[in-house]
Amino acid sequence: MQEFFQRTFGKKSTERLFDPVVAGVFAGRLQELSISACFPWMVKLEQDHGSIVRGMLFGQKQPSSLPRRLRKLRSYSLPQGVGQLPQAIFESLNAQEKFDFLPHNVDKLEFAPTHANAWINGQRQTFD
Repeated sequence: MQEFFQRTFGKKSTERLFDPVVAGVFAGRLQELSISACFPWMVKLEQDHGSIVRGMLFGQKQPSSLPRRLRKLRSYSLPQGVGQLPQAIFESLNAQEKFDFLPHNVDKLEFAPTHANAWINGQRQTFD
C-alpha cells in the first residue's frame, strides 16, 4: 500500500496524510497492508481511468441505494442520536430471560483454551 500511495500522491502526502489515516482505520502500517484489500475502489479507479483523481472527477457515477433525501446529507444519525442503536439492542436482549445485562462488577477474567471464567460480584461463571 505504501508504494501505491507514494507513486500516486507522493512521499510527503503518504507520510503525513495516508499513513496516519490507515493506521487509525486499519490499525496497521502501510508497508504491511494491501491496497487491493483495503481500498479496492482506488485500484479500480486507477486501472479504469489512469489515475485516481481523474477517475473521481470523470468516472461514471453509480446510482445510490440511499433514499433521495439522505443522499444530500453529509452525515447520518438516528432521531435520538447514535446511542439509540446500542440502547435498543440492550433493551431487546435484556428482555430475553437468557440474557442478564443488569450492571455487574466483573472482578476477574480468566481465559483457558476451552472456556473462560468470569468472577462477577464474587461468583465464578464459566463460559464455553
